[in-house]
Amino acid sequence: MRPPAPPSQASTTTLASPRAPARPNDKVTDQDDSSYFGSNPCINIDKVTFDDGVSGDGIRILSGEPMGWRYTVTNTGNVPLSNVMVTDSKGVTPAYVSGDTNGDQKLDTTETWIFEAPGTSAVDAYSNVGTAHGTGPANDHATDTDDSSYTGLEPKIAIDKVTVDGATSGDGLTILPGKAITWRYTVTNVGNTPLANVNVTDSEAGVSPAYVSGDTNTDGMLDLNETWIFEASGTSVAGHYTNTGTATGTAMDTAGHTRDATDSDDSWYNGAAPSAAVIKVTVDASVSGDGIKILSGEPITWRYTVTNDGVVPLSSGSRTPRSTTATSRSPATWVSRRAASCRTAARRPSLATSTSTPPDSTAAAARSSAAR
Repeated sequence: MRPPAPPSQASTTTLASPRAPARPNDKVTDQDDSSYFGSNPCINIDKVTFDDGVSGDGIRILSGEPMGWRYTVTNTGNVPLSNVMVTDSKGVTPAYVSGDTNGDQKLDTTETWIFEAPGTSAVDAYSNVGTAHGTGPANDHATDTDDSSYTGLEPKIAIDKVTVDGATSGDGLTILPGKAITWRYTVTNVGNTPLANVNVTDSEAGVSPAYVSGDTNTDGMLDLNETWIFEASGTSVAGHYTNTGTATGTAMDTAGHTRDATDSDDSWYNGAAPSAAVIKVTVDASVSGDGIKILSGEPITWRYTVTNDGVVPLSSGSRTPRSTTATSRSPATWVSRRAASCRTAARRPSLATSTSTPPDSTAAAARSSAAR
């Protein structure tokens, strides 16, 4: 007889062992954990000014040029930030440019967002402040600020040209023709930035102003506190003379843009062209002229009429045979008489001569100095 088959695994039954009864003073323990996440929303903004390919703080920009501000915003906390925006302190409106790589409209801790705002450069020092805003998942807010500045350049130059005759200088001088004279050009920087390539030219062909002095720090730049002197020489001519000096200089900003500054000033003088005419006649009572017939032994007079037919006043005049210290102004006429007795024999004609001196500026200055 065959033994019975063993029971299958499915029919196997395991009976629990009965729990031993608790004994006095036995301890019973149990464990359970709990956790939380500390949300720390933080945001950072870095604002710079840009001009073409140059950006930073304190850059120099030619005034009136298009430029802009760039705001770089990062998440320095440990949670994504929503409702991220940037504002500016001076009416500038920054706009989002790029950075939301996953397109979820949240500034993640791994992202960098860029905002930009356009503008036009002003004159002199300019500064404004950008502020970044963001909101954490617990509706807690994060903000940060950063400013940026630049200097708006306004290049300007000024020139003052005068005519120099000896120790006298200015405009409207009276100068004898043929004298050696000088033109002096005084150049200053009336803008807010140093100027390079400073040069002075003159409208008169052959007049070539040359640098004399003024670059105190020898840097080749016309600084705001410097005065440069240029001079040119020439020879005075007769009549009214005017020529114009022009100063130019160049400013450059941080981006390499350049702008010229220019100014002009003229100077003039009168080239004294002295001229005088004399008319001499013989006077017998109420009759006068040349070649008249006069009874011998009678008193007669010679009349000398002197006229200034030039363009400048004449002084220190003298007339031969009689002189006077009177001063005439053009046009003017002097009359001088000389008495004599008529001789029996025929008299040969005599020549009357008038001499005078125009008031040259150098001579006038010397007389004024001597009088003092």
